[in-house]
Amino acid sequence: PPNGSPEPSAPSSAGTRSATPTARVVQYELDALGEEHRTEIVALRRRSDAVVRRIINEGVRDGEFDVPDVAGTTLAVLSLCIDVARWFNAQGSRTPDEVGELYADLVLRMVGARTASGQKR
Repeated sequence: PPNGSPEPSAPSSAGTRSATPTARVVQYELDALGEEHRTEIVALRRRSDAVVRRIINEGVRDGEFDVPDVAGTTLAVLSLCIDVARWFNAQGSRTPDEVGELYADLVLRMVGARTASGQKR
């Protein structure tokens, strides 16, 4: 990990890196969609929320994460995931892998993830 950060435990690290973005529709664009596409995007967003919330809840349950506000943290994690599509530039200073590493580290810190040795990040 960058800056000598401790290694995250395998389950929490894998969970933060397993999603692959495929499209971007932001909140203010939803009304521009036809009903069929709007329904599809809203369903995808609900599923994304449920997946992130489940990962955080399981991490808390298993003692890997320290999250006092799961709903708020879920929203913050999803906001990071959504907004990267707004600013990322493939010709910019960071590669997709570098951005992924940075964001994985940020999310693991947000959820108070424990390292493999049990220390808090």
